[in-house]
Amino acid sequence: MFAAADDISPSDGFQFTTQAEAQDEFMGWLDEQTDRGILETIERERIRGGEHYTARYVRSAYSRGIDHADAQLNAEGVTVTDETLQQTFNRGIHAEQLQDLYTRSFDNLETVTTDMQTAVRRKLGTGLSQGWNPQKTARELNDRVDSIGITDAERLARTETLHSHNQSALNRYTEHGVQEVDILGHNPCDICKPIVNGGPYPIDEIPRGGPPFHPNCMGSVYPVVE
Repeated sequence: MFAAADDISPSDGFQFTTQAEAQDEFMGWLDEQTDRGILETIERERIRGGEHYTARYVRSAYSRGIDHADAQLNAEGVTVTDETLQQTFNRGIHAEQLQDLYTRSFDNLETVTTDMQTAVRRKLGTGLSQGWNPQKTARELNDRVDSIGITDAERLARTETLHSHNQSALNRYTEHGVQEVDILGHNPCDICKPIVNGGPYPIDEIPRGGPPFHPNCMGSVYPVVE
């Protein structure tokens, strides 16, 4: 939203017959800024093709997952295919996975912005009904954006990064004939502990499809090589 701030022009008039009309006008403006600065409204096919700005972060996490998987395979004595990262990305299993990850990342970001807008609308309605002055209203709205929009977006970023990382590792293991994996976790929580302790798992039967198992999860997959 800040990226578009320099382009914002004040409205010609702020006279509204009802509070609901003022609220609708503000939310319409907020929707426009969100689309311009965060979601960048584009066709679905372009999102799947990696043209939305979030795709660069998905690709970065995915490539790190491949590097991590190769290191784990080497440590287990498995000879890893020698190729460029782009060659890896172009193969079907990785190309299809990246398309799904691009879409998933965008859809989850859209959910975060929707939640933020709902909270902003409620807070704005409260301010209008109670007659808050503009300064108090602005402070309250900023608090909603920080506590819901930014906080949720950061949590989403961490979770989606780990998801992309682990999915690329699983695909890499599959390419090299790995049939089972262990789930590792740093100081696993009550959700992760039974899954970590229950391994190894067939690579296509990991509980919940593999980590992350919850927001901010730190679980990872490790190849079991006979």
